[in-house]
Amino acid sequence: LLCRHWLPRHGLVGTVGRAAWFSLAAGALLALLAITDTRSVWLLMAALCVFSAGHGTHQPCGQTGAVSAFPHAAGLASALAGFVLSLVAFGVGLWLGHALDGSVRPLATGMAVGASLSALVAWTLVRHHGEPLPPLQAQAAKPVAG
Repeated sequence: LLCRHWLPRHGLVGTVGRAAWFSLAAGALLALLAITDTRSVWLLMAALCVFSAGHGTHQPCGQTGAVSAFPHAAGLASALAGFVLSLVAFGVGLWLGHALDGSVRPLATGMAVGASLSALVAWTLVRHHGEPLPPLQAQAAKPVAG
């Protein structure tokens, strides 16, 4: 809902940049909870809810960016984006399975690193590559086979 509200007002770059603050705040709170060994279900859930607000914006915008760059092969672009997302999730799950120690540290560390990387990508790569091309310009930018 937040993504849908922000997109028309701020565009893709502005929306992703704003959502990065949610991700970063949640990652920082999770890291703080892990470092201080605070065992509060309510603080953990609050951080996860804030993280979800950021993710709920980053994920659809990322999917849009992956597909809009290749309008002539949108299905392939969507499938590759889903594959990469699944591959990363598998790697994180594998690491998390080995890192579990009965505390919230592995979860908090993984989410804090992921949130930091999301914010970094939002404020660098997304800002650099800008808004997706309108459909007519995207068709004109399509390479000609020859």
